[in-house]
Amino acid sequence: MSEERDAARAEVERMIQQIRDRLDDVEDSLGSYEGSLEGYYERLDRIDDRLYEIEEEFERPLPPEGEDEAPRAEHEAPVEEENEYDPHITREGVQQATNDLNSIYKTGYETVSELTAAMNDIKQAFDFKSALKPKE
Repeated sequence: MSEERDAARAEVERMIQQIRDRLDDVEDSLGSYEGSLEGYYERLDRIDDRLYEIEEEFERPLPPEGEDEAPRAEHEAPVEEENEYDPHITREGVQQATNDLNSIYKTGYETVSELTAAMNDIKQAFDFKSALKPKE
């Protein structure tokens, strides 16, 4: 069991180093990047939040033998359980879906307006009551 734990620790340490290297690369690239930086702060903040969550997990005391989870402080949020109905959709995904639905709604509204106008034209064309009324 200790060999497995040592191998897992080495794997995690390699990934941490890879993340450090990647951050250095991103920082170097930022120096020469001339495009818009809009949205990058939020994206990096989400990455930072995820790393902080991992740090908290590592710092949390291990549960005693036979228990599933260590007791949490009152201010600490409960660990989320996997929800089979959770679509794991991002904010960007929600925004894109909203934009798509708005586009579908606008297209549908335009189509209904055109069909309504066409139906009104057809009704007028077959309006025999006005043609049969005696002219005064």
